[in-house]
Amino acid sequence: MEVNYTYDIVDIAKAFHNFKHLNLNLQELQNRTFDPRSPDYLKSIGVFAAWPILALLIILVLYLLISLFVCCCCSGDKKREGIKVECKVFIFLFGLVCGLSFIAGLYGDWELREAIKRVRSATDDGIDWFDAVRDNVSEVLKVLEVEDDMKGLKDELQKIYTYQLPPDVKSSVKDAIGTCETIESNIKDSSKQIADARKELDQAKIDFIREYIDDYGDKFCIAVLVVLLVLAIIGLVFTFAICSRCLLGCFTVLAVLALILGSLIAAVTMSASVILSDACYEVKPWAKAELNNEQIYNYVVECLDNNIVSVHIDWAKNLVKLSNDQYKTYDSLIEQLKIYYPEMAAELTSKKQPLDNRFQEINVIMAAFEELAHCKRINDDLNDCMSAICTDGVKGVVMILFNTIASSVCFTVLVFSATFALR
Repeated sequence: MEVNYTYDIVDIAKAFHNFKHLNLNLQELQNRTFDPRSPDYLKSIGVFAAWPILALLIILVLYLLISLFVCCCCSGDKKREGIKVECKVFIFLFGLVCGLSFIAGLYGDWELREAIKRVRSATDDGIDWFDAVRDNVSEVLKVLEVEDDMKGLKDELQKIYTYQLPPDVKSSVKDAIGTCETIESNIKDSSKQIADARKELDQAKIDFIREYIDDYGDKFCIAVLVVLLVLAIIGLVFTFAICSRCLLGCFTVLAVLALILGSLIAAVTMSASVILSDACYEVKPWAKAELNNEQIYNYVVECLDNNIVSVHIDWAKNLVKLSNDQYKTYDSLIEQLKIYYPEMAAELTSKKQPLDNRFQEINVIMAAFEELAHCKRINDDLNDCMSAICTDGVKGVVMILFNTIASSVCFTVLVFSATFALR
């Protein structure tokens, strides 16, 4: 069954994700779900890193054998000739390619840095949103403190109840006193629901992606940049060494070192390409493990309507709505009092006025809090993170990988060409 992802994924990521994941016994790994905590998964990633290293060893062995063969063939009193023009042109072209490949590597490094910036921006926005929700909880809890205002209204009703009133009015006053207690109870329960939502939010740790980026992102980019620069310099300088057999021999050694560096960075970028591609297609199990709370996972990642935070907020909202409906019953009591006791009605209205303002404020703040705390905002931020990783991030790492492979191939050709040029 095809999965519809809510973030963009480049096509090359699918190719890397579909590579066979092998364990150390070169048997295919059954579960290739992205999981940096799994030893089996990390070993399979290590196998990907081993291929460029294995290629390097093969190349070095071949170079050693060819060098020995050339030395044996060149032994004796045979007069050494100068380096042929064809060899010089050949070496120059491949050295130039090594230098120019630095530009492609720079572009890949820029793509990767852009992805890191986008991830940081999205996670910062998510963290700011969480802080705003937590701060708003305090404001909501403060506005739900209606005990003092309710006490003034309740005392006035109890005072009215002591007067000689018609039976129907006296019964209405008694019901109004009971409504005060019900409203107080509902508002307290609403505050408790909001406080419980705050506790759930406090358990959420949404910066787990940012932690990995901060730990490895900048260091990786700087290391890649340095290696690409070294490769470019050696490749370009190599082209000027062809005028001297002595210089050519010295820079052949440097070219071998550059080949080793290129293979190492190819091993790292190969692993990074597979890791990022796997994360693009199988990130949810890892996110659930990092959050370590299924209810928070449903809220932050899945954005389900019945998540625990939304449930608490909905309960609080319904209790406030119920309190609003109950509060409206005081209007009918005031109308009754106006007929028989206008002064009592006026006094009760004055006591009720602060609560009118308070309930209007509660309705406004609760509506704003419900909108603010909706999971769509954090879900969009996480999608932005994954989109940055699965587009610019994957493209940048893959471009660096291909560039280092191209540079390594060029250096291999340069090394072998230099060996023959020295005959």
